[in-house]
Amino acid sequence: MHGDVVSKIATGYTTDSKGRPFMRRNLLPGLIVIAVLAVVAVSAWAFAFSGRGDDTVQTDCTLASGADLTVVDSSEMRSVAPAALSTFGVRVLNSAAARGSARSVSDDLASLGYRGADPAYADDTVYPNRDLNCVAQIRFGSAGQAAAAAVWLVSPCAQLVNDGRKGTDVDLALGEYYTSTQPTQDAQSAIEALRVASPKQKQSPVDESLLDAVHGQSC
Repeated sequence: MHGDVVSKIATGYTTDSKGRPFMRRNLLPGLIVIAVLAVVAVSAWAFAFSGRGDDTVQTDCTLASGADLTVVDSSEMRSVAPAALSTFGVRVLNSAAARGSARSVSDDLASLGYRGADPAYADDTVYPNRDLNCVAQIRFGSAGQAAAAAVWLVSPCAQLVNDGRKGTDVDLALGEYYTSTQPTQDAQSAIEALRVASPKQKQSPVDESLLDAVHGQSC
């Protein structure tokens, strides 16, 4: 019987010896499943290659008019060894974030070992309209490049700006897209090394691989 059925199918018959149609497999559901899986796979790869997708944030700030601000390229700052935390002060400025953010972030920095400037937090006079449309700005002078490199560890998506100031103190201006002070594990290790470092130590206490890991992340 089985051989007769196979023979009829092979020779083009659509019915068996009793005139009943042969059962045919419906391939459409299987093809639909395969197509859906293919779309999901392509979407996943596209997201992986595009970085963080919609989560990417604005890192280039609009420079305030009338202010003497010079943007420093991140590649230039990567060549600067970060300073020991005891050698400079940090002032946190509210430039667009929610009210009270500057004080909260200043407290966070203090808990990590950063020393507050005088005052440790304030409203930003460079952006009085609180319209800093980026994550943050790190402002410093030529003498404070190493200090800025140390602050950059805690806010690696901040724009780096030389405002021509004297001394080594640094301003961290919180922009519209600043969320919280949560350094990565690599950043925490680097910051801890700078916290306990002697100000007289000539060689950087931070391993270069840690700096590469911190600043190799996308924003």
